[in-house]
Amino acid sequence: MARIRVILALAPSIFRESLRTALESAADIYVVGEVDQHIHLLLEVEGYEADAVVLQAQNDNNVPGICSHLFHEYPHLLVVALSRSDGGAVIYRQEVIEQRTHTLSIGDLLTVLRTANTTYWNSP
Repeated sequence: MARIRVILALAPSIFRESLRTALESAADIYVVGEVDQHIHLLLEVEGYEADAVVLQAQNDNNVPGICSHLFHEYPHLLVVALSRSDGGAVIYRQEVIEQRTHTLSIGDLLTVLRTANTTYWNSP
């Protein structure tokens, strides 16, 4: 079974660590990296051939600016923006289709991450 490679881009570190522990309890999820600043994501995604990025949603509910940079370089990428204020999330793909949730459990996050296209990095 192919494992889904995920990068966590969340602050504070205690939140990242808790999420890492929860995600890594799933056999098909592999947290390949962690960053505390979005600027480091561009290097990390390529370096780890990530399938998905989990980051913190912005307070203004706009598409995080880093998404356009990530999708330009990595069109296969799945980006999940978690809201710490209401426990919801917004899921982004290059198509710029927003899917908002009111609550997002760890089980829900695992389901979303499993939709990542894991064949991209393995294609010839």
